Amino acid sequence: MGIFIDHGMGVVIGETTIIGDGATIYQGATLGGTGKETGKRHPTLGNNVMIGAGAKILGNINIGHNTRIGANSVLLHSVPDNCTVVGIPGRVVTRRSKSPSVSAEVVCQSSRTNGMEKKLPQLTTQDFTMNQPALDTSYLDQVSNSGGGSKDLMTQKVIRELDFQI
Repeated sequence: MGIFIDHGMGVVIGETTIIGDGATIYQGATLGGTGKETGKRHPTLGNNVMIGAGAKILGNINIGHNTRIGANSVLLHSVPDNCTVVGIPGRVVTRRSKSPSVSAEVVCQSSRTNGMEKKLPQLTTQDFTMNQPALDTSYLDQVSNSGGGSKDLMTQKVIRELDFQI
């Protein structure tokens, strides 16, 4: 499957770095050492890892499968699978339990769609209107009784007051 280095200018990959299949590395990223270690001193990336532009991953650390490292993040510790890491120092902000594969997402979305299609015939008009605010009819009366009420003004008022939450 290989790796993809997008706009490879300035990318640094240390000599003991291990990169899993399907990794994407953006410009200016560094997979380097800290200068404190000998032997294996560079990061190990799992499969399907994405390294954002300018990110620095330093030291003999492991980056889990399906993990994303945000642009300009600085990471000095290992990260588990299926995470999103951002910041300086890098911290986990999201943990995903789903598989990022396209086919898994299609199956999941199809299942949700089938569930909604089964519920659709059971929905009533009340389901769509029960959370709607009552329309301020005094404004409509005022516009219609003024004799010169603007239909555009009335339409704008109605649109502002109706906040559909379907």
